[in-house]
Amino acid sequence: RDVENLDKMKEKGDACIFVGYSTQSIAYRLFNKKTRVMVETIHVNFDELPQMASDHVSSEPVPECQRMALEHDSLSPDPQCQENVTQADRIVTTSNELDLFFSLMFDELLNGSSQVVSKSSAETTADALNQHHPLEQVIRNPSQSVRTRCQLESDGKMCMFPLTMSRTEPKNIKEAMADSAWIESMQEELHQFYRLDSRLVAKGYAQKEGVNFEESFAPVARLEAVRLFIAYEAHKSFTVYPMDVKTAFLYGPLKEEVYVNQPDGFVDPYHPDKVYRLKKALYGLKQAPKAWYDELFNFLVSKGLSKGSINPTLFITKHRGDILHVRIYVDDIIFGSTNSKVSKQFEKLMHSKFEISMMGELKFFLGIQIHQSPYGIFINQAKYAQEILIKYGMTTCDSVGTPMAKKHLDADLSGTPVDQTKYHSMVGARMYLTTSRPDIMHATCYCARYQAKLTEKHLTAVKRIFRYLKDTIHMGLWYPKDAGFKLTSFSYSDHVGYLNSHKSISGGIQFLGGDKLVNWSSKKQDCVEVLYLTDL
Repeated sequence: RDVENLDKMKEKGDACIFVGYSTQSIAYRLFNKKTRVMVETIHVNFDELPQMASDHVSSEPVPECQRMALEHDSLSPDPQCQENVTQADRIVTTSNELDLFFSLMFDELLNGSSQVVSKSSAETTADALNQHHPLEQVIRNPSQSVRTRCQLESDGKMCMFPLTMSRTEPKNIKEAMADSAWIESMQEELHQFYRLDSRLVAKGYAQKEGVNFEESFAPVARLEAVRLFIAYEAHKSFTVYPMDVKTAFLYGPLKEEVYVNQPDGFVDPYHPDKVYRLKKALYGLKQAPKAWYDELFNFLVSKGLSKGSINPTLFITKHRGDILHVRIYVDDIIFGSTNSKVSKQFEKLMHSKFEISMMGELKFFLGIQIHQSPYGIFINQAKYAQEILIKYGMTTCDSVGTPMAKKHLDADLSGTPVDQTKYHSMVGARMYLTTSRPDIMHATCYCARYQAKLTEKHLTAVKRIFRYLKDTIHMGLWYPKDAGFKLTSFSYSDHVGYLNSHKSISGGIQFLGGDKLVNWSSKKQDCVEVLYLTDL
């Protein structure tokens, strides 16, 4: 209860009306008469009033008009029923009038009074209130006149119905945000339902190439191209924004004739043996990614964007000196422009065709953390690195200064075998971490060469990389602003450095502007040429 200078002998609780149960927790849902808000609590003492607890069964026959309204679920009024509906009955009451009408009843129920509202007085009050209702609040003609108030004398439970009704419907968001009841209703709706990412999936494994589909490959941006995109946006001082297309694969039209069975649980009882012909792709179809890319490509090109000459996932447009860059990664899109208005126009353009979601400035993309500032863009994978350290129990290990030991790792035929599944998982988790960590690229690739006959020696080498990550978890790549855009490349190879197979290990790095590292690699020689010398 609100603080009201109560002495210790007065009641400390509020009188409420029970309206239901909470959908989020084990609690009662109540309407507070004093504060006029809905509350959820378990601290309730019930006072079951005789008027509320008793069942009232009417022996009067149901009017023909009312029975027809119940049998026909329609918003359109029945002609026969409409003749008996007066203009006053078609008007919807406002919140203040309902409060005035029910105030006496609430006081009577809560205070235990034995007075009963007569039918004639209730109808007189209802008709008097209806004369002042605004006509603009009427939404179509109901098939049954709304006379809920006249039934309260025969069914006291109906007093709870208007409590769950909203007040006068706001005409815009400003009016809704000014009403506490609407704010609470919106919050309740947001938290009541959880989005289920369940969708109808086709059995694409049954498709045959050349019969059910022709192409299944869709261009996807390489991670090197994503880094190059971010480096250029930082160089030009662009602000990068992310965009996610919801249910992207459902937009692509199909070129082939594809038929699917009726899904389980949705079979037409009148035509159970028939099948569906798909006009657009479904998740699970092999051609769904390609169909989505073609749909997006045709839309962007029709709006004036041009595809990159080398990379098909880059789209560019120029307008009055402003440039817009768009990078596609399946249904995840990042874009930036010299002018924020151009970015807003592109957002509206995509909204006109697809259902998308915007999340402000780009902060995460494909598991990469991106920090934009006026001086440049910094990317790292600290969150992902912390997750894999926790996953493999390496958060309390001793750190080291280098990811590899000086001694070369080789096959250990006499060592103690270890679990191959765990080893493969640890190496695979670090492979994705090399997206922003070139310092562990060579060590990770070195460990990845040993996939069979693993021993404690190989597992120790893998754990050493995790020990190195512990104190360098926040390391990443920095792309400064206005640092030039000239390409500089370095490469190196240790000739016959891999003693087991006498193959060479080569590596390379590429910079833009001298200090923007955008690409790196570490690779073992594929084949060895054998030279035979003979005496002539």
